[in-house]
Amino acid sequence: MPPEAREPTRRRLTDRQADTVQKLVDAVVVEVREQGYEGTTVRGVARRAGVAPATAYTYFASKDHLFAEVWWRRLRALPRADDAITTIRDICLLVAD
Repeated sequence: MPPEAREPTRRRLTDRQADTVQKLVDAVVVEVREQGYEGTTVRGVARRAGVAPATAYTYFASKDHLFAEVWWRRLRALPRADDAITTIRDICLLVAD
């Protein structure tokens, strides 16, 4: 089986679903700033986003899954760098933020 066949397929979201996911992503950033990583829960993020905990779990299996989504979104938002040193520096600054 080719490697790409084993990769999970990301489903297409409706505009409403994408809006819900964005609310959750925005909420986790605020929640972790206020509560810290240990104090952040999916339930708390859902409350802040104005959705039910079950809704949050529909899109994110865990707190770590939420954090990974924030990480990837911020990483994708970085401008493409032509040299590796600039890229590594930008990633380090992103993590430090």
